[in-house]
This record gives sequence, C-alpha cells and structure tokens, in this order.
Amino acid sequence: ESGIGNIDKFLDELNNINEKAKNGPGDALDKAMACLDNLKDSMKNAMDNPAPGDAICAMWYQEAIKSKLKALSDETENIAQSVKSQSTEIGLAFRNLSGTLTQATDGLATTTKNLTSLPNEVTAISETVSDAGDMVKIDTAHLEQACDISGIDKPLDEIASLKKKLGPTLADPVNESLENLAIFIFSAPDKIKEAFQIPKPLCCIQAVVPSPQPMQDILDKIELLSAINVTPVTEIITKTQDSLEGADVEVVKRSIASFSVKAKAKIDDLSKAIDTAKKGAEAEKKAEELAAKLKASSVSSKSLRKFF
Repeated sequence: ESGIGNIDKFLDELNNINEKAKNGPGDALDKAMACLDNLKDSMKNAMDNPAPGDAICAMWYQEAIKSKLKALSDETENIAQSVKSQSTEIGLAFRNLSGTLTQATDGLATTTKNLTSLPNEVTAISETVSDAGDMVKIDTAHLEQACDISGIDKPLDEIASLKKKLGPTLADPVNESLENLAIFIFSAPDKIKEAFQIPKPLCCIQAVVPSPQPMQDILDKIELLSAINVTPVTEIITKTQDSLEGADVEVVKRSIASFSVKAKAKIDDLSKAIDTAKKGAEAEKKAEELAAKLKASSVSSKSLRKFF
C-alpha cells in the first residue's frame, strides 16, 4: 500500500545500472588511442625517411611527401586528442555514476530495511508487555530514528542530476568525436596514397614503381584502426541513460515518505500509551507515598496520646 515494492524495484534498477557503470564503456577507446599513437609513429618515421633514395626519389619528391604527410599527421593528432579527451570524460562520468549509485543504494537499502522492520519490532515489543510496569520500560528512540529519511534526499537528488550529465552533455561530444574518427578512417588511405604519388613530370612511372614501405606501414596501421568496433561506447551511454530515465526518483521519495509517515503515526500512538502508563505509574507512586505519610502520621498520633 505504501509503495515498498516501488523501492525494491528501484533498488534492482540501480544495482543493474551500477554493474554497467563499474564496467564503464569498455576498452574500445583505449584500443583506438593505442592504434592512433602507432599511426602517428609510422607517419613520423615516414616523414623522416619518406622513400628510398634512388634516382626518382630526389629531394623534391621527398619534400612533397613530407608536406602532405605533415598535414595528415596534424589531422591524426587532432583526432587522437579528441578521442583521448572523450575517453577521459566518459571514464570520469561512469566512475562518478558508480560512486553515486553505490552511495544511494546503500543508503536507500538501509533506510528501507529500518522502515520495513518497524512493524515486526512494534509487534515484538507488544508481546513483552503484560502490565503498565512493562510499558514504562519501553524506549522508542531507535524506532523514531528509523523513521528519519532525511539522509536519502541528497543521493537521490544526485541520481536525478546524473541523468543530465549522461545525456546530451556527454553523448553529443562523444558521438561527434567518433564520427570524426570514422570519417578519418574512411578518407585517410586515399590521402596516404596521394601523399606518396610521384609528382609531375615523373608521375607517368608511378605504375611501375614499387609502393614505398613507409606508405604500406601507415596503411597497415589505418587498417588495424578501422577494425576496432567503437559502437559499444555509444551504446553503453545510451542504454545507461535510458535506464536512469526509467528510474523514477520522485516515485521512490513519495513511497518512502508515505511508509515513514504511517510508521511514525504507529510509533506516536505507542509513545502516547507509554506516556499515559508513565503518568499512571507516577500517580500510583505519589498515592503510595501519600498513604505512607498518612500511616506514619497516624502512628505518631497514637504514640503521642499514649504518652499523655
């Protein structure tokens, strides 16, 4: 009735999201960065030694290769920096997500356990009471403390804020970076081949000249880069975002508040009964004290009459 089932469902959802968050976006971006670093090394080696030093590989040919490779090397560096930046951002976002979810689930589980245990605790207490004397011994402090749900507001609010952090703020830059990477992988082979083309007027002998090894090394690195599947990166962001959107924080807040109010009402009734018992016990004690005084006064009067 008070929606405890909503809380249990919410906890299950958070635990599932947390497991994904702990795994993060996987190692696809790390692999891509490693390949990009290797590609930059191959380009640097090619610029240092662009082609064999035979007759057709005169200085003007080598300088033409270096010039074109420099532009492509700069493009590669920009792509690598973008991928590295997004990898750092994603890693940080998922670590923060995992930490927040762990704090929220731990706090929520403890609060829920304390609240749901109250009916059994009250029942157990009632079974120990046989008279007013037993009633006055009951301490409700820990029961009232269990109704305090103020500590869960902060982690639950942080979960709500994470929905924004894992939304377009994170997804859009990642998608843009990976789209630029895909365009680079698609266009780079032609640019590499074009960079090693023999300039005019000797371009007519291109077909009979073996492909320079530096060019082949770079093309091999690009092929390795193209084999990396980065789709899981965007998928995990999207799925995590969708899961967070499905975790309704407000429903959980209302459910906990509802249960807490009802439990507090029962405890207040118990506290009133205890207060009544204490007042009765105090009244009974005063009556006993008064009776003792009256009896003492009566004894004293008899002794005085006897003396006279």
